[in-house]
Amino acid sequence: MQIVGIDPATYPSVAGLEFTSGDEAQAYAEIGAGRAIVVNGISASRSGLQVGDTITLKTPEGDRAYRLPNAHG
Repeated sequence: MQIVGIDPATYPSVAGLEFTSGDEAQAYAEIGAGRAIVVNGISASRSGLQVGDTITLKTPEGDRAYRLPNAHG
């Protein structure tokens, strides 16, 4: 799995994500508000992830929960 951090305030103006469901603006807002993550369609399908699910990632500060916002790419 590859994880890329973005600044949700500026990323849409320099690059883009193609969302297959949900609302793109809301997804960026949720990422900016806290621990939210956008997962590509292949990873979501393989993992059985859906909008609103929470996944746990290992970080330098320990395990942290990230929620899939109301959209996914």
